[in-house]
Amino acid sequence: MELNTPAKKIKPFVQNILQCGCPDEVFELIEYSPDTTMDKILIGQKLLIYVIKTINIKNLDEVIQNLCISGIQERNKNLYNRFRLVILSNPDSNIANHIKSIFASIPGRDEKVHLHLIAKNLYIQ
Repeated sequence: MELNTPAKKIKPFVQNILQCGCPDEVFELIEYSPDTTMDKILIGQKLLIYVIKTINIKNLDEVIQNLCISGIQERNKNLYNRFRLVILSNPDSNIANHIKSIFASIPGRDEKVHLHLIAKNLYIQ
């Protein structure tokens, strides 16, 4: 993929914000699928990332559960190494603890599934 804006910002975002220790060669292949509410990023056929860009409090539990289960299933089916669910939110948000508790209860979650709550301004623009 030719890295154009915002795709060229994915590597620094993943390395610096998500603290991914993937070697540089993994970033030679980046698939970026932006959408209105959620972006999907696949790096080197190894790291799958779902980025939730908007949060609807009404169905928050269901959305997080469904996306986590979907991400874990996609990771397992395609033999990716890791899955990361990124939720863009206000860092002072009162729902952070609730989101973490939802995530902790996800069936099939293991040490290769990670949750990141980050401020919207830290995401690729």
